[in-house]
Amino acid sequence: VVAFLIAVAVSFFTSKRIVEPTSAMTQASQRIAAGDYQERVQVHSNDELGTLAQSFNQMAQTLEQTEERRQQLIGDVAYELRTPLASIKSAICVAP
Repeated sequence: VVAFLIAVAVSFFTSKRIVEPTSAMTQASQRIAAGDYQERVQVHSNDELGTLAQSFNQMAQTLEQTEERRQQLIGDVAYELRTPLASIKSAICVAP
């Protein structure tokens, strides 16, 4: 009976140690999929789950930087196109 209770306690502790970080990464990945690229997870250990959390955070940072560059590029292209389009529009409006 004592061995059974110890086995149950160890199983509970081990499963909790695995399920909580995995659940946190699942929730964070869902928020990133929804467009919140600033989401990060806590790294609590140096084992496989810790390595996975570090990789997840690195991926999230890369996605955030890529999104920032994309928005900057769109803004730059829109700005650069305004001048030629304004010139063409004024030339069309002035033409007889």
